[in-house]
Amino acid sequence: TGEYHVTLRMAPPNVPESPVVRINDSVQFASHVVNIRDPDFGDSRVQRGELGFDLSEITPRFYEHFADEYEVIAVVCDARPFTYWGAFHHNVRNDISGIGMDLFDRSAQYGSAGVLQGVEFYRGDTGWARWYTVLHEQGHQWGERSKVWESLDPPLERRGGGPLGHTPLLFPGAVVYGAVLRGAQRVTRVRSPGQPDRFEIEPTLPLVTYHALTLYRMGLVPASKVPDMLVFRDQGQFSETSRVTLELGTVVTGETTRVTIDDVIAADGVRAGPVVRRIRRAIVFVSQGDLASKAEMDVLNYFARRLGTSSGVTSWDRYPSFAEATGGRAEMTTHIRPLHREAARPSSRDVSCAKVGTTALVGVGLDQEIGGCLTTGDTIRVSGRLTLTDRDDYDRMCLGFWRYPRAEDEDWLYQCASLDGDNRFALDVTFPVGRPGGYRLSARVRWPGSSRWLSHYTGAIELLPRVANRSPVAVGTLADQAVHIGGVAQVDVGGVFQDPDGEPLTYEATSSAPAVASVEVSGSTVTVTAVAAGTATVTVTAIDVSGSNTAATLEFRVTVGGVPLTTFVPVVLSAGGKNNSHFTSELTLTNRGSEAAMLNFTYTAEAGGGSGAATDMLGPHQQRIATNAIEYLRGFDLPIPETGSRVGTLRVEVSGSSDVSAVVRTTTPTA
Repeated sequence: TGEYHVTLRMAPPNVPESPVVRINDSVQFASHVVNIRDPDFGDSRVQRGELGFDLSEITPRFYEHFADEYEVIAVVCDARPFTYWGAFHHNVRNDISGIGMDLFDRSAQYGSAGVLQGVEFYRGDTGWARWYTVLHEQGHQWGERSKVWESLDPPLERRGGGPLGHTPLLFPGAVVYGAVLRGAQRVTRVRSPGQPDRFEIEPTLPLVTYHALTLYRMGLVPASKVPDMLVFRDQGQFSETSRVTLELGTVVTGETTRVTIDDVIAADGVRAGPVVRRIRRAIVFVSQGDLASKAEMDVLNYFARRLGTSSGVTSWDRYPSFAEATGGRAEMTTHIRPLHREAARPSSRDVSCAKVGTTALVGVGLDQEIGGCLTTGDTIRVSGRLTLTDRDDYDRMCLGFWRYPRAEDEDWLYQCASLDGDNRFALDVTFPVGRPGGYRLSARVRWPGSSRWLSHYTGAIELLPRVANRSPVAVGTLADQAVHIGGVAQVDVGGVFQDPDGEPLTYEATSSAPAVASVEVSGSTVTVTAVAAGTATVTVTAIDVSGSNTAATLEFRVTVGGVPLTTFVPVVLSAGGKNNSHFTSELTLTNRGSEAAMLNFTYTAEAGGGSGAATDMLGPHQQRIATNAIEYLRGFDLPIPETGSRVGTLRVEVSGSSDVSAVVRTTTPTA
């Protein structure tokens, strides 16, 4: 006899279909997932221990066809190996100091040029798509490797599931990658009059989020936001070897030791390095048999795309999206970008291109971010300050940019600049015209007789091929304006023009009759000043920053009238009377002139509230009858209540036409 495990994959019938691109007999992909066929994908645990899976054999095959721009590659096996765990996260690169880990870069072993930070392995079930598992495994990129627990007096005896790599039982706050508790539960302090405080288990509400200590390690909150923590001395009171889910109200016993952020910094050092604003995750489904079917790809792509959603995907156990787990401070994306994309021009600067942050290079503070998408032939200025304090004779700062994979001398740029008395530097870098691709950035510092590399930041600079600039286009219209003499009208034109290349636009405007209406432009706002009675045509031109192509234009007409006419209506109402009667005011607006009229209404509430102002236009020789003046004014979003007695006065200021009347009459009461 023997024990057999059978896995059945089930999915709802309404999973949306996804276009699938088949590259060859072994690789296919959809918008958010890659499928690689590898019959020899190894389970080498016999030789290499519990985590012995050949991920370094899969990732180079991924990089053959897809961009080296992902911080994490999650490998999902279609088989279900017999393990006590559902997933693991292996740190490949760390460029953040002060979090309990050394600085290292093993990304080359996996085929990355220094971009890859971690690889993950998931058994062939749904763990890779569950927020509980994903948030837990992703959290291991920054913890738990702190030395603070061993620095306590006496050192903390770690217990629970994988205790040396998971956060111990503590208060306050839930821990997504805890050794004792799962993130859906946390410790709370119960205080009762006349009784000593006690600690109990409660649910984590409203959502399971990363602990402030994790957010600090990610660079998302300052040290001052990390609360003092009480760590429980008896870490094995619920289980010596695994994390548990407890009955609510279970009492947590034993002594505690207070741990402050100052203790953490004393043990691990001050945090330094790039701030984690985005995690780009590539999900790779490995088939040991045939490539996944179309139906399987639809399911895989649906859940992979869901992992890149910022909100609205909270699970039943209160685990939210990565963005919500960080309090909206960071995001996770899962879209897949193939390498061969030169034929597809990006419609705008590609938002998937990360930028090199001002603190991304260890030992260097940049004045501004670099990148992330540039164009071949671009010249950028890089300036900043060397922040190292271990020597006082540093005299030159050097930056190296090289294309991956490097094939020719043109793929390597190396420039140096002198440091001034304040250790500041500035240099200009011009990228080669014909060498698009991902560029690695490294910093090197020199002093008399020697030098050393400071840090490497790879793949954040994407050099796009230079293509012909495209002209701006008009995507809307501009409304005609009626202004009285001495009056001003402002028109925002930013929403009616677009640039197909996503470049910023500048605007110009001219008047066909400056003696009637003059114009000025500030940003995207066109200001028209009425000078004398008459009409003028204003032409607005949109130009992109290159200015090397055809501009887009739109026109609108300006009618300037004489001194504005003002009509005061003593009462407009919609109110109830005796015996269930109801009174309403009817407003009749008539323009007998040959020019359009601008009507500026000012409603002052006497009963019911809702005072406010509104503007309407009335064409030449037109009449407008509003059978209920109050409802007419409410249609302009005035804050007049929808129901109840509403009574007020109405001031009508008319510009443009010189022959406009406003007449109000109150209707006969109706039962």
